[in-house]
Amino acid sequence: MRLTNKLLIIFSGTLLISFYANAQLFQAQISGGINLAQVEGDEVSGFWKPGFMGGVGVMMPLKPSKLTAPWRASLELLYSQRGAYEKMPTGVKAPFGYSLNLQFVDIPVMIHYKDPQLDLMFGLGLQYGRLFNIINEKWRLPDTAKVGWYRPVDTANMPAFNRNEFAIVVDCRIGIWQRLKCSLRWQYGLNSIRSRVSFYNGTTAGSSGSYIVERDYHNHWLSLRIIYVFNERLTKDKDRRIKRNLY
Repeated sequence: MRLTNKLLIIFSGTLLISFYANAQLFQAQISGGINLAQVEGDEVSGFWKPGFMGGVGVMMPLKPSKLTAPWRASLELLYSQRGAYEKMPTGVKAPFGYSLNLQFVDIPVMIHYKDPQLDLMFGLGLQYGRLFNIINEKWRLPDTAKVGWYRPVDTANMPAFNRNEFAIVVDCRIGIWQRLKCSLRWQYGLNSIRSRVSFYNGTTAGSSGSYIVERDYHNHWLSLRIIYVFNERLTKDKDRRIKRNLY
C-alpha cells in the first residue's frame, strides 16, 4: 500500500474516532483554494506557479471545557500542487524558460489564537509534506549560453528529489459569513527538496570569468483558501441557553 493511502486511512480513522468521542469539542473543516509557489535555488524568482490546494482538518480548544478558549490546536490533511514557473516582465524575453510541477500530501500541525471579539484567528506550526508525484520538469535552453544567465550544467542528470519535506507555516484566518472562513497562509520548506544542483554563469568553460555554483531547492509558497467549518456554532445560536459552558 502506498504511503499516501496509508496516511489517508490513518487520518480518516482518527477523524472519525475524534468525532464520536466528543463531537462538541472537535470542529471539522473542509477547504479548497490556490497555491502561488516558487522554488528557491532554481535561478527562477517569483510566485508564478499556480496550483490547487485543499483537504480536510479538525480543530479543538487547548482548554477542552470551553470552545471559546482563544488558544486552539489543529491537524489537517491536504493535497497541494506546487513547483516553479519562469515569468518575465512585459517586453523582456528570457534566454531560457523553466517549469516544475509537483504534487504533495501535506500534514500541518498548528497552534492558533482566536481574537475573543472578532472572527479573526492567527496560527503558527510545522508541516510534514510527502512528494508523491513529479508531473514534469521542463527546461527551454538555447544552444548557445548567454553570459550572466545561469543555466544548469546537465539537465539530463539532475539530482533526485527528496520525497520528504518539513515546512514552517504561518496562517491568518478571517470569517466571511457564518461558517465560511478565508485563510491566507505562508509556507517555507525547512529542508531542501533537491540538493547540490550545479549551475554555471554562461561564460565559455575554462575562461577567467567562468564559474559553477551549487544550489539547494527549497519550496516557498503562499496559499489562499476558503474554509467551511461544520460544527461551529452560528451567530443565531449564541443566545441559546443550551450547554453554554461548551461554547
